[in-house]
Amino acid sequence: MRGLYFTGPTPAHPKRQPMAWTQCQDQDGHFIFPCLDQPGVKHPWRVTVRVDASDSALWTVVGNGRLAARDGATWVWDQPEPIPAYLLTVVVGRLRVVDDGEVDGKPVRYLVPELDTAGEPADEAQVRRIFGRTPAMVAWLGERLGVAYPWPRYDQVIVHDFIFGGMENVAATTLTDVMLTDDRAAMDNDHDNLVVHELMHQWFGDLVTCQDWSQGWLNEGWATFSEQIWKVHAMGADEGDLHAWSALGNYLQEAGSRYSRAIVSYRYREPIDVFDRHLYEKGSLVLRTLRAELGDTAFWAGTRAYLLANAHRPVHTRDFQRSMEETSGRNLDRFFRQWVWGAGHPTLKVKLSHSDGLLSIQVDQQQTAGPVAEDTEQIIADAFAFGLPVTVVHGDQRVCHRLPVTRRSAGFTLPCAKPPDRVEIDPRLTVLADISVDAPRAWLASSLVADGGIVGRIRAARGLARDGSPVAIRTLCEALEGDAFWGLKVELAALLGKHGGPEARSALLAALGDPLPRVRRAAVDAVAGLRHPDVVAALVAIGRDGDDSYLVEGAALAALGGVVAQADIHDPALDPSQGSAWADDGVQPDAIVALLRDALGRDSWTDVLCQRALEGLSRTRRASVLDALVEHTGARFSERVQAAAVAGLGRLAEAVSETRRPAVDRLVELARAGSWRVRYFALSALGVARDPRAMGVLNEIHDTALEGRLRRTAWESSQRLSQTSTDPVGNLRAELEKLREEGRQLRTRLDVLEGQAGRAG
Repeated sequence: MRGLYFTGPTPAHPKRQPMAWTQCQDQDGHFIFPCLDQPGVKHPWRVTVRVDASDSALWTVVGNGRLAARDGATWVWDQPEPIPAYLLTVVVGRLRVVDDGEVDGKPVRYLVPELDTAGEPADEAQVRRIFGRTPAMVAWLGERLGVAYPWPRYDQVIVHDFIFGGMENVAATTLTDVMLTDDRAAMDNDHDNLVVHELMHQWFGDLVTCQDWSQGWLNEGWATFSEQIWKVHAMGADEGDLHAWSALGNYLQEAGSRYSRAIVSYRYREPIDVFDRHLYEKGSLVLRTLRAELGDTAFWAGTRAYLLANAHRPVHTRDFQRSMEETSGRNLDRFFRQWVWGAGHPTLKVKLSHSDGLLSIQVDQQQTAGPVAEDTEQIIADAFAFGLPVTVVHGDQRVCHRLPVTRRSAGFTLPCAKPPDRVEIDPRLTVLADISVDAPRAWLASSLVADGGIVGRIRAARGLARDGSPVAIRTLCEALEGDAFWGLKVELAALLGKHGGPEARSALLAALGDPLPRVRRAAVDAVAGLRHPDVVAALVAIGRDGDDSYLVEGAALAALGGVVAQADIHDPALDPSQGSAWADDGVQPDAIVALLRDALGRDSWTDVLCQRALEGLSRTRRASVLDALVEHTGARFSERVQAAAVAGLGRLAEAVSETRRPAVDRLVELARAGSWRVRYFALSALGVARDPRAMGVLNEIHDTALEGRLRRTAWESSQRLSQTSTDPVGNLRAELEKLREEGRQLRTRLDVLEGQAGRAG
């Protein structure tokens, strides 16, 4: 039932306890109760829930607001402050309640399933490890925003099979059970991002709510921004800036591969379509840019004014702009026009040079300007206007400038008696822009080590990688070995993996022994594409013997599939100068496939090792692994395993033509009849498989499915199939399949005619 979900024992988890929970965003509330299901419609609520009277003492019921009454099997939750329908929540389950004190007299609680999926009691220490920083977050955000936490309590409730990561229901956030990490999984998983994101929504989205979903960035942009500022507060500037850098990368990937749009846009088929990287990541980076533009004092004063003026009201972007203008005394029309109402972002090439006592800074905007599509008025600007922070460094002396960039191409000249040690270009990522820096190698090497922010150091690393000289690559290898910050080392590993070569390979193999699991995982991913016997041996060793980290071990399993594919396509020796990579029977391609099959049975948090082994099998490009993938789409496996197998079927079908028909047949079946998660992955996999026979089910689900993300995924996959039809190779493939199908139909008709003739005789 859309909006209200029931979970319980499954073939994969027979000891799991029953539970019911609501999920009403974006507009699913009206499927389970009468309402005007729009975010701008806010009013008080009272919800009465009755549970089975025969065992009522076993159940806990969670709702919004305050518990007004409890009488045996009846619970009454009262929400007197106005909220929209999408923020209403009801959770019913056998829950363990962990109290964590109060913040300003308001209780903080964590509620988790009484028994885990294995039937073991909930571990309170584990729960506190995951959520224990919540009281500090509540207090700090209230102080930072200048508005105290606005609701009578704060609960965080974990449910089974939640269809999002989290949902910010007023006073009672609902969260995925993936957060319940064991000690080994905790090495790689810090859930603070999700916890603070949903908590920030209690102000942005819950207290002050977007008037309609076109304004959704006022909810999600702020929540994503909170992840960055909390990390700066709790872990330091580098961690916070790195999180912002990751947000930039996610947004740029969507803008470069899918579409570019204005953050505020009324062009969507249904509300779920706007919940994308523009709404979340770009929205957060616009707030980051605005903060730098106004300065901390004006920015936070404007934020407080915005919250106080609009509490319990629906809001529009103009309300936020008005508050910021009134407190800063600035006209922000141009800022909002180019960053919020306009599409795209500046793509900058910054070239640095020094001669004759002058520092030259050439700033070129290289984004493609104009409409984002033929039928839209949304425009990517020819030239964005912003202030670009530049710091010139001589030893301990730092001279800061803010260059007024207003034209597509602009040159700046600064007095500089001698060449600087380095020039730092927006090292703290205060401008939403895709920046590449072209500078002398010595300046880049200095920035790699000592730039004023992690973002500047990463840009320097990328500049050295573009340089590509032996000296530049050696500098990157030395930094990978000796730098103290994991975030830079992860970037360095990726750059060296793309460059390749003996020195890079040696550095990456050494990084497989790094004490930090995130660095080891990055090294596995980077080294996987380098064809060399030592690489094969190292990946097999991790895949066979394991790693302290689930995710490192899983990365090796996934990478080994590509090793098998390389062996099948290329000379098995991989590198003749080093001898055969397959000298050891344990690393023969067939033995690797057997290793991956064995790994399917490894026990792990969220079955992550089984998931990655399935990915590895699908990457072998061998038809013989089809049986394992199909088997793991069965109901006796967990939903996440089924989803991984489904994704693998799409990958294998695309690469191996003889598997396409059975794989697509199974994907079509699951797209119609699987659980929500499995259907979602099946629809996506049908787009990857690129089989025109899937068009019918994709159109059917786009037209009839109740859930918006299923409809959107079906539509996107159908578009991929449509694009395939304009591709000559895809056309030939489709025509061949059509001829084969026609041949099968003719043979069937012939069999029927022959049977009729036989009966007539």
